[in-house]
Amino acid sequence: MRGRHVILTCPGYQGWEYGMVRCLEAEIQRQTGAIVLEIPKRDLMGNRWLQKKMEHGTRYECLRSLLPKKKLQMPASVDVLWYILMSPENYRLDVWKWPWEIAKKRVILIFDTFPRQMKMIKTLLSGLEWNYFITTFEDAVPLLERATNKKWHHIDQAVSLEYFPHNTSKEIAFSSYGRRHPRLHSALKTFCRDRKLFYDYTMHGRNSPTAEPLELYRQYAWHMSQSQFTVGWPVEITNPERAGGLRPITCRWFEAAAAGATVIGQAPKNPRFSQLFGEEMVLPFDPTAEISDLVHGLERIWAERDSLLQKGEQRRRRLGHGIDWSDRVQKILQQLNFSRP
Repeated sequence: MRGRHVILTCPGYQGWEYGMVRCLEAEIQRQTGAIVLEIPKRDLMGNRWLQKKMEHGTRYECLRSLLPKKKLQMPASVDVLWYILMSPENYRLDVWKWPWEIAKKRVILIFDTFPRQMKMIKTLLSGLEWNYFITTFEDAVPLLERATNKKWHHIDQAVSLEYFPHNTSKEIAFSSYGRRHPRLHSALKTFCRDRKLFYDYTMHGRNSPTAEPLELYRQYAWHMSQSQFTVGWPVEITNPERAGGLRPITCRWFEAAAAGATVIGQAPKNPRFSQLFGEEMVLPFDPTAEISDLVHGLERIWAERDSLLQKGEQRRRRLGHGIDWSDRVQKILQQLNFSRP
């Protein structure tokens, strides 16, 4: 192996979305032979209430700077240090004293970099600790560079294809995971109930998972792979305040493509979307339409389900490993002038 790699990881985060982080960490480890070091949460004398109140994005996060920094043990010599975050709110190193100078190349990758997070990102990442910055939101790059005065790189999100089994005999007629629009959701329940079809959708809160993130993600990927149709909405529609003018291409689109599912809803208004997935990735539905009109639209696409399933399978084969995390890690390593062992 060329160089020694270390991945810093944060245990304790719950939810299937953190399964994506674990998938990327696992692929980095597979390609580089990296060792994994956990960054624990600071123990504030056993006071969980105070610890939660001082997390990033909370009212009292400013108190973090008053904590005496404890030493975080790391290897004596590292060539590449990796830190993968779902969002800047997950950053833990600000309350630890760590020898960042031991690593020649220090890579931080953040999935979510929305405009409202720029102030936090500026505070956390304007120093010298990191020297290679990556976001998965292409249109956030100018904002990030202005906020931090650093060069930022972009990579598209991806999946671990091994979690998405090839399946042309799909038992789930329609699925909707995560963000959804209430009007189409109601139309789908009516349509599937009347035709005795299975409509699978998220029925639990994000704050009460009962399994580890990677296991949740594995279950989710299996269900997505069983779906003939799945609902997809961009962030700018479901949460325009959070999007803040960005049109991010989030993980949901890559997951649907990996599953060979046909997407109904609306695609992000991002020119890169059609470059990645083609013009027919999403069958457009107007979420403000009358429920009766939405039901008629569902009847139309259900009648065409066999041909649409075939197109989804063709798309899955065409994209292949181009939507797998292995492709993304290879590209980062090439830019870092490191090759696979």
